[in-house]
Amino acid sequence: MAQENAESAAAGPASPTSTRRGRTTAKATTRKSTPKTAEARKSAKKAVKKSAAKKSPAKKSTAKKAAPKKSAAKKSAAKKSTAKKAAAKKSVAKKSTAKKATAKKSTAKKSTAKKSAAKKSTAKKSAAKKSAKKMAAAKKKPARKRPAGHKPATITRRVSRKRPTSRSKKKNKPVIGWREWVVLPEFTATPIKAKVDSGAVTSSLHAFNLQISTDGGQTTARFGVAPKQGSHAAKTVVEHPIVGFKKVRSSNGQAELRPVIRTVAVIGEESFDIDVTLASRDAMGFRMLLGRKAVRNRFVIDPGRSFLQPAASDGVEPADQ
Repeated sequence: MAQENAESAAAGPASPTSTRRGRTTAKATTRKSTPKTAEARKSAKKAVKKSAAKKSPAKKSTAKKAAPKKSAAKKSAAKKSTAKKAAAKKSVAKKSTAKKATAKKSTAKKSTAKKSAAKKSTAKKSAAKKSAKKMAAAKKKPARKRPAGHKPATITRRVSRKRPTSRSKKKNKPVIGWREWVVLPEFTATPIKAKVDSGAVTSSLHAFNLQISTDGGQTTARFGVAPKQGSHAAKTVVEHPIVGFKKVRSSNGQAELRPVIRTVAVIGEESFDIDVTLASRDAMGFRMLLGRKAVRNRFVIDPGRSFLQPAASDGVEPADQ
């Protein structure tokens, strides 16, 4: 063995190429060749301790640096968990309040429905009681006995196709046409040709040179009356008290304030008081207009005929023929 060791030491380090089973390195040969003493072991332990001491401050510094990060992450996680818990509590509270509100609404609806049903039932009961009372009262009343051979009366209406005469038989009213002779005895004895207009409320008279004056609280109108249409012949100037003023809209649509006088009018054999407005009717076809207020409850109008009433008495002929 001593010879082999000496040969190997003399030969130097073994070649790195060898068989798998017998492969050895140079380090192994040197370890086997160098004996391990106590001093060498101590020095090795010291070197290990020094290297460990050098590594430990780096680890501590890295641990110190990582500690705040970990604490911040823990705090953020705790905040998130508390926020989630608070949100969950709020959602639960909202759901509970919504459920309570819906429950209240449903109970209110049910109560109103019950009240309405109760009112309807009471109304029906009261109506039934009233009908029962009426039926009982009707049963108590004795039925009227009709004589033998009684027949119900039949109403028949006869329609006459004849034109009305100068005097209505039903209400004994005189019949006038759409044109009639009117005499105003306070102004002139000559009859004036007037148009009967049931669409107008008041009557109207043509007045020449109308002048209005007030004396002692009495308002009077001074004007001229000419019965003949288109002529000033037989013109008379009169003064008459005014009973009021009326706003009248003419046929052309213009409204004007006209004085109103009250006088006597004669148509045929009928004489009556009439309210007449004074205006300029020179451009119109008739010097006088008879409104429905003058003929109401006095005459029956036949719009298809004219001059059904006699013109005038006292031998005065009409102004126009």
